[in-house]
Amino acid sequence: MCFKIVEVQRVTDDETTAVPLQKKLLDNGRHHSLKTILKSRERLGWTFRDNDPKHSCRRAVLWLENINWWKTPPESPDINPIENLWHETNQEVIKGIFKHWDTVTIDKCQKYIKHLRKVVPKIIKANSGPTGY
Repeated sequence: MCFKIVEVQRVTDDETTAVPLQKKLLDNGRHHSLKTILKSRERLGWTFRDNDPKHSCRRAVLWLENINWWKTPPESPDINPIENLWHETNQEVIKGIFKHWDTVTIDKCQKYIKHLRKVVPKIIKANSGPTGY
């Protein structure tokens, strides 16, 4: 995620790890939006980039060569604003998990356990293959 004082822009893809996502972003032209965001530093005077190892692949380092950024330690909320946003996001996820667990009842658990009586024979019959469930 990239953010600045006047704008938030999510930079996401279907990739599950940062390095393939960075490679795809840098290779497929979506880097232009990243460059635009990073160039917004001219208004602020600086760009933050933490020194997390997954953000430091050679391709990303070379691509950022002409961007003026302030190198900060990984996970340093005192001097890297994105860390505060990630902390807040994590807290919201945790609240959501606890809220969901408050909806778990004995009846709901029994329903899932009883479902095994129906599905296990079908799994055996399908030789552990797909059952349609």
